[in-house]
Amino acid sequence: MRTLAMALFCGFCCLSCVKTITVPRPPFGPPASMCEGAPSDLDVVTFNAGLGPGIVPYSSERAPHVVDALASTPFDVMCLQEIWTDGDRDAIVSRLGLPRENVVYAMTRGLGETGKDRCSSGELDRLSACTEEKCRGVPEEDITSCAMSRCRSALTHLFMTNRECLNCLTAMAGHGSAATRHVCTTTGASRIYGGRNGIIMASRWPLHDVEAVLLPTSNANRVALFARVNVPGRGEVELACTHLSSSQE
Repeated sequence: MRTLAMALFCGFCCLSCVKTITVPRPPFGPPASMCEGAPSDLDVVTFNAGLGPGIVPYSSERAPHVVDALASTPFDVMCLQEIWTDGDRDAIVSRLGLPRENVVYAMTRGLGETGKDRCSSGELDRLSACTEEKCRGVPEEDITSCAMSRCRSALTHLFMTNRECLNCLTAMAGHGSAATRHVCTTTGASRIYGGRNGIIMASRWPLHDVEAVLLPTSNANRVALFARVNVPGRGEVELACTHLSSSQE
């Protein structure tokens, strides 16, 4: 179980505590087939919730059902990925009802925002005309998905002529056309969901020695998180968790 746990979980609360650490590779355990039916020392749950408004379909509609399901899921340690908004994160933490020292997440909002990813007003005219015609009536949260499927020519043009502008449009996923145009022609945006990383870790027992490593990425901030937990009757267990970048980043 230690090998499994080392590969799964972590926690982190404060950016000022971020530092790189070296984690030793644990010895390989017996084949999985030998563990079938054996009692578990540690019940570990990992779940990519896919609550990414503007990127994952029906994120907002699914959110309350995901919260309900997680609140009723038995676990010793749980690691969640793609909880991208503060509202969804707070709803999950509240419903789990655990002491504060049993829940951790990394605060990375605003990290990696350089102000360099922006557009001129004229560069968005072609895309705006397309979304006005082909995405009329689509909820603001889904404008990004609509544009990706119906305005590929305009997006390809931006890819070829101004990659920084396209980066800003990507970072504004989940926002409507007006908000996207305003941000991308003024302050700019470089990280999707404001730089949040989307990971939560929860445990039945307090998490100790919480640390994090900020991973090199583009577009979405990523962290590798580490912690320790004392399992009654079993002693200390090291936990680790990360959410790796997808192939398009």
